[in-house]
Amino acid sequence: MSKKEELLDKLKNEFKKRLPGNEELCRDVVEAVVEELGDPARIKERFSELVVGSEERVKEAYFAAEREAGSDALVRLFSAPQESHGHVDTEVLQRSLSRQWHVLDRFFLSVAQGRKTRAGYAFEWILRAFFDSLGYPYDWQATINGKPDFVFPRQEHFKAEPTDAVVLTAKRTVRERWRQIVTEGSKGYRFFLATIDPEVAISSIDEMLENRIYLVAPRQTAEGSYSRCRNVVSYEKFFELYLDPAMERWRNKGVL
Repeated sequence: MSKKEELLDKLKNEFKKRLPGNEELCRDVVEAVVEELGDPARIKERFSELVVGSEERVKEAYFAAEREAGSDALVRLFSAPQESHGHVDTEVLQRSLSRQWHVLDRFFLSVAQGRKTRAGYAFEWILRAFFDSLGYPYDWQATINGKPDFVFPRQEHFKAEPTDAVVLTAKRTVRERWRQIVTEGSKGYRFFLATIDPEVAISSIDEMLENRIYLVAPRQTAEGSYSRCRNVVSYEKFFELYLDPAMERWRNKGVL
């Protein structure tokens, strides 16, 4: 390993050590929302704005944490050793940074790529934190002819009665990636795809319907751009028409 590659690895490791995890950030944001609203009914009534707002708050919190973690990592590795825990000589730091431009270029590229990956997973964690706060039972990323994010109420129930379970996966942006999950819902009567993407093509939504996939989107999107699409529902309607009736059915059948 060259010295530049070794330095890059050290810089990445220092950065990652100082960066909070996705789960931690998302749960902190959602817990604050839940504490503020309190009543589960109010959370479900406003779920669209809450999930979109939480995603924005997580993004802001991550950017702040990223700046702090990156700054600390740079100072630790590029300032003089005796200055790393006290006053930093800015001239020493500036010279050190200028000599390692290519290392820094690769480091910031890595940070940008990691940011995109985390954004997708953050949306999944936000939904998970909200479902936990509302007391919904589910198995997380169970293997059922694929690996959806949520199987309500349990994987075992899906295997016993696939048409009675509710299967949902989350994709912050949809594009053509919805095709990857077609097989995940092949045994069920309906398969739900949750998103906050406001620009899903109508042609894709029509294809989803052919594959028994229902798109769950924020209310403004579901009742606006996609109001004529039979297989698009808001988060509020998802609770009202599908998940809450299923919960009552599962209780009556002794599944819960």
